[in-house]
Amino acid sequence: MPEVVAVSGAAPHYTPPRLDGGRPGTFWFNTERPTAGTGWDIEVVAFHEAVPGHHLQLSRLQLLTDLPALQRQRSLPVFSEGWGLYAEELAEEAGLYADDRGLLGSVSTSLMRAARLVVDTGLHFYGWSREQALEFWTTARCRCRPWPAASQTGWTGPTDCHRPALPGRLIRRASSSTKAGSAKNESRYVRRWRRTGPGWRITAARRRAGLTWRITAARRRGRATSH
Repeated sequence: MPEVVAVSGAAPHYTPPRLDGGRPGTFWFNTERPTAGTGWDIEVVAFHEAVPGHHLQLSRLQLLTDLPALQRQRSLPVFSEGWGLYAEELAEEAGLYADDRGLLGSVSTSLMRAARLVVDTGLHFYGWSREQALEFWTTARCRCRPWPAASQTGWTGPTDCHRPALPGRLIRRASSSTKAGSAKNESRYVRRWRRTGPGWRITAARRRAGLTWRITAARRRGRATSH
């Protein structure tokens, strides 16, 4: 990544390609300062951000010309981050981690996201001070204080997209796999997510909301009739 960005302590991240092809998708890596994604977690972050993670997902999304331009250019965080977590698990199942240190890095990122949820709740609901948040973060993650503080308290919000996205994705994946229990179903599952983009999640949410509304309305009509 550019030096002016790296010296600020920016963690490795991904930027998608431009829709007109004028800029490729890029996985940016910090070679100036130690940050998240440059230790034991270097492999899991690369899988999350590049392939089979965001690069595979978001570059493919731009090819779906039947989708509205907004969906092709701006993926919903709850959709894209859910895919990133799925990519981390897929990499493990495919044996892509070089050794146990890489797997420990994967566990470490899960611990980080769990700690983020606690810090986010502490800051925004319980009124924690920044010092309280840092104290919990360093204790929960076993990190020393010299680690860049910005990365400890500045990433709490995205976790609200990361974690809720994963359970539903795994449930749908499990449902798909149990129908035939083969690698073919895994491939079909991946193709469906890549083909439909975030609209699938939006549609599913609308269906759930509509079903909930209909059930609630029916119950209200039932109570009114009984009275």
